[in-house]
Amino acid sequence: MTRPRSSIDVALRAALAGLSACGGLVAGAPGGATDAGADAAKLPVPSSHRAVATPCPTTRDPSSRGYPDLGGACSRDSDCTAGRNGRCVELLPMPPTCSYDECFVDGDCAGGACACRIEAGANVCARGHCRLDADCGAGGYCSPSPTECYGIAGYYCRTPNDRCLNDVECASMNGGAVGTCAYDTTVGRWQCLARTCPL
Repeated sequence: MTRPRSSIDVALRAALAGLSACGGLVAGAPGGATDAGADAAKLPVPSSHRAVATPCPTTRDPSSRGYPDLGGACSRDSDCTAGRNGRCVELLPMPPTCSYDECFVDGDCAGGACACRIEAGANVCARGHCRLDADCGAGGYCSPSPTECYGIAGYYCRTPNDRCLNDVECASMNGGAVGTCAYDTTVGRWQCLARTCPL
């Protein structure tokens, strides 16, 4: 049975995908499995990787406030009843919209991993190359690639071709932009990308 998708998450993914041309983060997209092969055992350990699957929270805090009727999908949490743990959230400059938990465990996601909520966000199904380190070959690592500011775009294997390991290497980019170590789907490797949150 197809689960309701959060309208805010759909909008975010569409917006983030469009930023790839101007140096923003690239939203995760389905891809074939990547195996680092014999070199995997020599890879350094990233600060964030997925050795085992951990269930995500099944409870969710209520929205911090209601919204006036601005023509959006909702003005309060009770308006959001089409999915699990519906919450009315605002993502400027868009009007308030409903956000739902897509998953609680990996089994809820067809071919993806369940990425747990960050702060007030929703649990989302994140696609990529892998779910666990074991999917990346012996000694490999499966790491979460961030969106610009809303959570995890997807999980991708680390390889010897990567240009960064952790965010600290990307703290300052050309022009003073704040960067993050993320998987760039346009070139197929981890590298520093500008973090340009639209909010």
